[in-house]
Amino acid sequence: MRIKIKVVCILLLSMCMMGYNHTTEAVTIVNESNMTHLLSVKSQSNLTIINSVAAVKRGGTGVITIKGTPNTLYSIKTSYKLINKTVSVIQWRTTDGTGVTTFNWIVSMRTMSGTYDATISGGGDILKTNHKVIP
Repeated sequence: MRIKIKVVCILLLSMCMMGYNHTTEAVTIVNESNMTHLLSVKSQSNLTIINSVAAVKRGGTGVITIKGTPNTLYSIKTSYKLINKTVSVIQWRTTDGTGVTTFNWIVSMRTMSGTYDATISGGGDILKTNHKVIP
């Protein structure tokens, strides 16, 4: 009888250990899934502005330098107002091997003063910023 009790206890203990082990594996899978999600969130914030001359007088040159994913195509979409109309603009640049590229533009003498929104995107990343035209 003692042997049967010992065998039953050993079987129960091993089943508990196997169940615990499966629970640990399930937690590991969930954590790995969460880590993948965290990495994708981190990659979305991979895009940063490293230099900006975004307050520009008419006739001057605006500059935004970004750092993103190396050898990746990025665009900047913005608009500006002339006396009686709004003009939409898009520029495309490919980052170098270090992930850096520069967007630049000349502000027309006819551009209205104000703050203009801009969206930079590429490689799955999006960054919203703005630039100002000052008198």
